[in-house]
Amino acid sequence: MVQPSQTSAVARAAATTSSGPVGVEPAVVRKLRRRLKNLSMAAFGLELPDGSVHRIGGDAPAFTLRA
Repeated sequence: MVQPSQTSAVARAAATTSSGPVGVEPAVVRKLRRRLKNLSMAAFGLELPDGSVHRIGGDAPAFTLRA
């Protein structure tokens, strides 16, 4: 039987990545989204040094920037 403390530890481990909790965007991604919000441009991917890729824009990315 799994103890409650073990379950929460497993859930925490599953909900985190090398860059932090799942669903929390890095500051650079949030800033880009704010700055590009009202511009009409192609969607793109932003690959960060930790390997995570974030899509900026709604459609399939036309290109990927590597930071």
